[in-house]
Amino acid sequence: MKPSGTSRYDCCSATTTHFGHRFVEEELRKLHDGRKHVATGQLLEALTDCEVRGLDLLEVGGGIGTVTLDLMKNGVQSASFVEISPAFLNAAASRARRARVYKQIDFICADFVEIHSKVELADLVVMDRVLCCYPNAESLIIAALSRCRSLLGLTYPRDTLVSRVDSWIKNRRRRKAGNPFRTFVHSEELVRGLISEAGFDRRFSTTSPLWRIEVYERPIGT
Repeated sequence: MKPSGTSRYDCCSATTTHFGHRFVEEELRKLHDGRKHVATGQLLEALTDCEVRGLDLLEVGGGIGTVTLDLMKNGVQSASFVEISPAFLNAAASRARRARVYKQIDFICADFVEIHSKVELADLVVMDRVLCCYPNAESLIIAALSRCRSLLGLTYPRDTLVSRVDSWIKNRRRRKAGNPFRTFVHSEELVRGLISEAGFDRRFSTTSPLWRIEVYERPIGT
């Protein structure tokens, strides 16, 4: 689970440190100001078009809960919410209480890859801007696919020179600041290949300058 060229990268420790209380407070301010990440907004629109009413949801790396709470407003009946950052998880749980859907969500603080076999199967699995935070894309995708019955929605960095330069610059700044967290640009061919091999067909795909937004569906009977 180590990224190429990084001999001792502790993903769990680096991620929980980076996505701490200060980061969460900034995310909540953005939400209060109506600023939603463009990739997240496009993914939610695509998933809503799929008709999610009555489905069970699993969100991996759900942050402050934007996707889960939005989808519950649109009819998702229950959710498993797996988040590695305690600060993110607590913020999402607080928002769920205020929205009066807390009892419908199972909040789990963990590295999803390590505990995925213990998580309930779900009709819909979502990973919004999660692959970029995890060094081993293959293990994360395979784990997510193993819990998915029918629909998979995800956003991840495009495998382009622009994305790689952007990631390199941000990682360089973090390194200079003593921040151990790193982001990763994984092969789109690898991502799509793993999903296709699992029997899913691409239902929706679009891009922003840095992000790819996709929804996949497993045909009935496969």
